[in-house]
Amino acid sequence: MRMLKCYLANNRDGHIVTAKDAMQSPGRVWTCSSCGCQLILHAGSSGEAPWFEHDQRTVTTNVLMQCTHLDPEVKAEARCQKLRRIIGNLDAPVMVLFWHCVWCGNHIKTIRLRCTFCRSEQFAVPYKDYSPPGNSFVVCANCGRENDVTSLLIVAKSKGIAIAEAYADELVKKMKKDLIKTFKNSKFIKIK
Repeated sequence: MRMLKCYLANNRDGHIVTAKDAMQSPGRVWTCSSCGCQLILHAGSSGEAPWFEHDQRTVTTNVLMQCTHLDPEVKAEARCQKLRRIIGNLDAPVMVLFWHCVWCGNHIKTIRLRCTFCRSEQFAVPYKDYSPPGNSFVVCANCGRENDVTSLLIVAKSKGIAIAEAYADELVKKMKKDLIKTFKNSKFIKIK
C-alpha cells in the first residue's frame, strides 16, 4: 500500500517529534500520530530531509486506510471500488426515454439524458437506437467527456418517477372530479 512520507511522529511518551529531531536519538520507537502504526526513521539522502515510513507489517490494512498519510490516489481508488460494489448491487438499469400510459395509450413525456459536464443531450454512439450497457461510459458529442451510463440512468429514473407520480396525481384529481360530477345529486353518496 502506498503511504506518503511523514515528517512528524509520536515518541514513546506521546510527544510529537519531527524526523529531524528524531535523528538525534535513533533506535527509539516512533508511532504515527494519525493511525498509531509503528514508524521507521529514514535519514534521507543528499538534499532530502529525514522522514518516517509506516511499518506496514505491524498494522492491519483497515487501520492504514484511515491514516492521513495514505496516498490520496489509493483513497480515491478505494472509494471508486466501493461505489462500483454499491452500483453493482442495484437492479439492471433500463434506458428510459419516454413514458407511455397503459390506460389511455398516450405518450406522456420524453426524458432526455444530459451530459453531466455541459448539459448537452447529444452523445457519440456507434449506431442509431444504441443503448449502452450499465457500468459503461458514453462520450458527449459536444464536450468530448465521458459520462457514467449508470449515473445518467439513475437521474433519468428519478425524473421518470417524478413524472409518473405527477401524472398519477393528475389522474386521481380527474377521477375525483368525475365522481363528484356523477354522484352530485345522489342522496346516499357524498364525496369530499
